Amino acid sequence: MRYAEVAVHVPVNKTFTYHIPDELLGRLGAGSLVRVEFGVAMQPGVVIARHDSTDIPETKPILELLDPKPVMLAEHIDLARWLSETRLAPIGACIWLMLPPGFTGRSDRLYRLKSPNAPLDEGLRGQIIHLLAKGPKSWQQLKTAFRKSEVERELRRMEADGIVSRESILLPPAVREKTVKRIYPKFAVDELAALGDHLQQISAFNGTASLLDQGRQLVDRELGINALDC
Repeated sequence: MRYAEVAVHVPVNKTFTYHIPDELLGRLGAGSLVRVEFGVAMQPGVVIARHDSTDIPETKPILELLDPKPVMLAEHIDLARWLSETRLAPIGACIWLMLPPGFTGRSDRLYRLKSPNAPLDEGLRGQIIHLLAKGPKSWQQLKTAFRKSEVERELRRMEADGIVSRESILLPPAVREKTVKRIYPKFAVDELAALGDHLQQISAFNGTASLLDQGRQLVDRELGINALDC
């Protein structure tokens, strides 16, 4: 039996040992993102090492591989270990510094057709097979194409019958670039005096002082800023 040393994002300055199920042997290694049972909940964790044996008499299995590709390199793991040792910080917290925000909370399932010659019929199973014959589809795509409750039951039956396979994948992080709108004056600072005179003429023509007051405030403010800059 093979074992994995897993860092879980909890405020505990230690790693935890889980055994690797047969179906995951050869598929995960250092840097893999997995789901494990931790206490009474399931938590994401990062494998930081693999071992052939352990002194722990009883271990829990790794429940799921969340992405087929490693999310960290050996350099990231070494840096996290160094941070944990030198700053006396939990290793899990140091590991999670290397991951973008929201990275572990957005997972999906990818379904593939295992039997390309599976018989088609007029029912829901035949429609699913026809769709998967065009290529793998995510759970999000399948529940959009069919009624959610019905397709979920049918997919479980098809997995049990060996017609489809399921694989966990990570969605892109739920972070976006932040944009800030800025307003810049269209006129140069040395043109603001002439702009004030123009606004005064408009204000007199309209018989209102509000626009003139705004223009004067703009001129005073910009000239004040210019004076400070000088």
